[in-house]
Amino acid sequence: MPPILRLLAQSCATGFAVGVSVALLVVSMNLGRLRELLWSSTDGWIGITVLMIFCGFTFASASMGIAVMSLAGGEDREP
Repeated sequence: MPPILRLLAQSCATGFAVGVSVALLVVSMNLGRLRELLWSSTDGWIGITVLMIFCGFTFASASMGIAVMSLAGGEDREP
């Protein structure tokens, strides 16, 4: 596997894991009474799943963007 694809895969996996962790933290801490809202409905598990997936996608894409932007060449930097 080329190094750039390995870097993107690692940063994507790390970002997705962080995003899911943040979503679970938000639900477990009951921020904005989100847990109560999700558990009061009959299909609350769909809301939790969608929240985790979308937070995972957001953090994964941000992590991949940061990884790509940090690959800047050394010729632009001052000594």
